[in-house]
Amino acid sequence: SSLVDIQQQDTVLLDLRAEIINGLSASPRTLPSLLLWDERGLSLFDQYTTSSAYYVYRKEQEIVNQYALELADLVPAGSILLELGCGSLSKTAVLLEALERLQRPVTYYALDVSSAALSQSLARLTQSMGVCRFVSIQGLLGTYDDGLAWLRSKSLSERTNTPVTILWLGNSVTNSGQQIARDTLAQFSSVCSCQFLLGVDVCQDVSAVMQAYSPADPSHAAFIMNGLVHANKVMGQEGDTFDLDDWTFTTTLNPTSHSLDVAYCPRRDVQVTIDDDTSLSISQGTPVNVVTSGKWSDEDVRTVVGAAGLQVLQVW
Repeated sequence: SSLVDIQQQDTVLLDLRAEIINGLSASPRTLPSLLLWDERGLSLFDQYTTSSAYYVYRKEQEIVNQYALELADLVPAGSILLELGCGSLSKTAVLLEALERLQRPVTYYALDVSSAALSQSLARLTQSMGVCRFVSIQGLLGTYDDGLAWLRSKSLSERTNTPVTILWLGNSVTNSGQQIARDTLAQFSSVCSCQFLLGVDVCQDVSAVMQAYSPADPSHAAFIMNGLVHANKVMGQEGDTFDLDDWTFTTTLNPTSHSLDVAYCPRRDVQVTIDDDTSLSISQGTPVNVVTSGKWSDEDVRTVVGAAGLQVLQVW
């Protein structure tokens, strides 16, 4: 496997810095969820997925294991299989092994934002897969937007004649809310002839959801709080922007939007340093939302997919 940098610009950190400042200045206050997914964050998330309470990863792995050949059989020969936010690739490996068993020629592209984590995941994957006769594996370094631009950059004939399957697992499709999910699905489907394999959490058991995302779970807490560590690095102030002793986080289940919101909250009134001349006052307990995890109903899924101009063909 190889790793190709498809990032469109060299100003990612500057853009992230601007997003931090804009989000903290907005009402309600937010921080970009991308802060959670640096190299350390990806490693901490992998540890979190092994938590006994975190059902999402475990259940999705069970589905992929059970239906691997059936899922693989949906991927046409000679096609592109593009995974958005590929992570550790443990579930993907099962699907790729099934494609190899079916002798289905496919080029698989793993897209993620951390160069080190992506390289490690690809190394583990290629080692476990061994010599592949039918599946070609390549890494793409970038965001979802970079992946969209990469697909768009392909020649019209390639986009027209090469089937594309977009793999979006881990409930990631829900992480920015239904409107952005709809827009993202529509954008990808507008640039190529594609189908999607989506992993969506439809759990409506309130106690199971709250236990899975509990701030009392050390592995979940470590993952979420690392976002502030990353924010300090982006702002160029290792500990001055966010003093971690001053912050905790909360999880709130929103029954109307069928989503769980994770927000940082200051333990006391704080001053957040933007630069030498600027700081923001944030009152004790003010939520600063960092990520949303959808707990969509079946109707939600069909509504989002339909609004993107697509239709649900099969459910596992």
